[in-house]
Amino acid sequence: MKSIGYGISGLIAFAGLTTGGIVAYASDGAVAALRHWLKIS
Repeated sequence: MKSIGYGISGLIAFAGLTTGGIVAYASDGAVAALRHWLKIS
């Protein structure tokens, strides 16, 4: 029972970290693209 609880909480934590990492990476890419576009236009 304990191992199941740890597995679920671990999965939720991992999903949260992965989502946070994707969002951070995407926003970083968006900022870089915006800066690049503003320099051109």
